[in-house]
Amino acid sequence: MKIKDPKTPVTIFEDNRGCIGMANNLETKRSKHIDVKHHFIRDHIAAGRIQVKAVGTQEQLADVFTKSLDPGRLNEMRRNLGLND
Repeated sequence: MKIKDPKTPVTIFEDNRGCIGMANNLETKRSKHIDVKHHFIRDHIAAGRIQVKAVGTQEQLADVFTKSLDPGRLNEMRRNLGLND
């Protein structure tokens, strides 16, 4: 997959601190086995095409696509994504 050089970096909002650490080159004993070819995100972060920002679990908009939400929370997420009727 190719990412053209954008004028501003693409932002990935992530609520998992371990994922953020790995994306930003934090290496742990558990992650040493991961081969360099799997570091797609790291390469694009280093090149300035992607940035990863921490977001609280309650503000993670991707949850609308992956979790069962009560109607109030679903409507709030839809509004935040600009998916209003």
